[in-house]
Amino acid sequence: MGKSFKLAWSVSAFGLLAAQAAVAHPMAAFEFFQPGMFEIERVSIETLDAKTGEVLSRESHLLSDLQEREQDGPGRFRISTQAPWYPGDPVFGTNDEPTPQNDEPQTILDKIINYGSKFWQAVVANRPVVKVTYQTANALPEGTLNVRDLDEWQMPEVRRYRVIYQNLLGMNVVTYQFQLTYTPGGKLNGVGQFLSNINITSRELDVAWGYTMNATGTVPNVVNLGKKTSPLAAAEVQLNWVVETPLKRSERTETYFVRGDGAFKALQ
Repeated sequence: MGKSFKLAWSVSAFGLLAAQAAVAHPMAAFEFFQPGMFEIERVSIETLDAKTGEVLSRESHLLSDLQEREQDGPGRFRISTQAPWYPGDPVFGTNDEPTPQNDEPQTILDKIINYGSKFWQAVVANRPVVKVTYQTANALPEGTLNVRDLDEWQMPEVRRYRVIYQNLLGMNVVTYQFQLTYTPGGKLNGVGQFLSNINITSRELDVAWGYTMNATGTVPNVVNLGKKTSPLAAAEVQLNWVVETPLKRSERTETYFVRGDGAFKALQ
């Protein structure tokens, strides 16, 4: 019964969109009825220069390959929300201090807390959310509610990306450009390296008729990669987006890891 209802709803939605297209945009209606108009074939992710927007690198995958990869296990687009750990990683290093095995109170510096947002909307029904003044996360010492209590902040870091969806006709049906920003280096009384103003914001969005995109940003974890006496704050940042048509639904997640010393890594 449920499958029959879902099928009937999809057919009705498809017919309604076709009728709207025929009245409002005759050429759009012509494209609407072409086979493959609402079939996503390829997803590409471009890394852009933060200042110029120049393409630095590009990954392109067939949607079918991505779906097979997700069935086999977590990949670039399906990342666990557990706190990341990188033993021996030349960029992220190791924590050479054993984790306490009891419930004894730790120093205020050692407890890294996100006092900001853990979840925010980046795109709602093809409309980028631009009011993000308070939608930022941070990684601060416990009890430090104001970033002004810290000093020696560094210049903000910016990472810029573009996501492109292509259908079977070779048309770019969704082009979404976003950026990840964070401010590293904050110290409390000259100690530690903390993070503030962690956020993912939309820069540009172009969605073809008949497609709908929604996107949300999250910071599921903040951790201490340093020692009690010299904490190094780090945060996992995710952007999840959903692209829907009357016939298909595609969901993807990109995950990044940022540190209080300014280091950055895209998790794959």
